[in-house]
Amino acid sequence: LFRSVFNPGEHPGRDIGASLAIDLAWICLIAECLVVLPEWENSKGAVAEYRAAEAIGLPVHRYNDDILVKLVKVYGRSG
Repeated sequence: LFRSVFNPGEHPGRDIGASLAIDLAWICLIAECLVVLPEWENSKGAVAEYRAAEAIGLPVHRYNDDILVKLVKVYGRSG
């Protein structure tokens, strides 16, 4: 649907430090926006993602039923 989606939860097996480093690098170097899930405030990793996105001026969207339609309009579809 989008150019690419990175979900750190789909990459188990790394220690938390390595996972967070890869995740934050993706956000800072590749991501066009960040989508946060409900109750993201209760996750240390999600808070770190949010703070990184905020620090570099990356748009942050809250996940809801209409978010995919909105993101397609803003960012377009891949190939």
